[in-house]
Amino acid sequence: MSTGARAAAPGELAAAVIVPVYRESPDRLARCLRSALAQERPGNLRVTVYLVSDDLCAHAPTLEHRGLRRLGTGRVGAGPSIARNLGLEHAIADGAQLCALLDSDDWFEPDKLERMAPLALEYGVAVDNARIDFEPAHPGAPTRAGTWLVPPVDAAAPDRRKDAPAQLRPLEFFLGIDNPLWPVFRTDVLGDLRFLPQLRFSEDSLFNACLVARAGGRAAWLPWALHHYRVREQSMSHSGDACANAEHAYARIVDDLGDPAELAWLPPALRAQLLAAYQRKRRTNAAYAHWLGLPGHAGRSFQEFVATPAQAPSPTADSAGS
Repeated sequence: MSTGARAAAPGELAAAVIVPVYRESPDRLARCLRSALAQERPGNLRVTVYLVSDDLCAHAPTLEHRGLRRLGTGRVGAGPSIARNLGLEHAIADGAQLCALLDSDDWFEPDKLERMAPLALEYGVAVDNARIDFEPAHPGAPTRAGTWLVPPVDAAAPDRRKDAPAQLRPLEFFLGIDNPLWPVFRTDVLGDLRFLPQLRFSEDSLFNACLVARAGGRAAWLPWALHHYRVREQSMSHSGDACANAEHAYARIVDDLGDPAELAWLPPALRAQLLAAYQRKRRTNAAYAHWLGLPGHAGRSFQEFVATPAQAPSPTADSAGS
């Protein structure tokens, strides 16, 4: 166990939340950290939040909590993959049995880990839906209504699905979701799987796909949204360069998947499946770039694009088998 770690009491499950941070606003980060620390359930769930600074800054200096551990990459802009890998290494060394990932501008519903932990323990990986929240472009700007990452079947009354049971879904289902996912997973599923350090965009989608593959090619899916995904203008994923950033990352991933020396543990059939998925992502990204050029679409987000009924049918519709 590394210095500063808390040991779980007998009968407690040790869980880790990895939060990389790079030049984040204090208010957003405070909301993120409070939501993660609030996941603890004394006697049942011991939560340690690993705040990994990637900008040499001391973040949240006034927040003192026994469940918060501060780490740093020792660099400015080493990248999210390196920051998350550092957090993972410390969490594993500290004896974490479960792990969750959280971006510094996102936040959890109060019962995310409480609901997801039993599923992750049973199946190795559990994934919940997410609520996409659009941040106003500037103070006083109109607020756009949020949406669901995977829309509820009954969109008019989504509360009816709050207690919907989890479903076991195959890898194809998750590969067909054109939005970020935030799994909760058992650390023993990881093996030597880590984020590819050379990736700064879509590094999470490749990690998550490989994670589900490591768990036997399926994961528990909870239709209810327990994660809030904040969409901000000028973030790497939503700036004017977002399409170019995505194309660069997808091209790199396709090249890596075509090289047997990269991710050497991948069986040929799985490698081919991932390669096809990322080739499809490249086509979707190109279609989004074209859509942005249409009248009235400038500045619209990728999440709005994939939620538009006029676009190609959702890949989840024909790949959602249990």
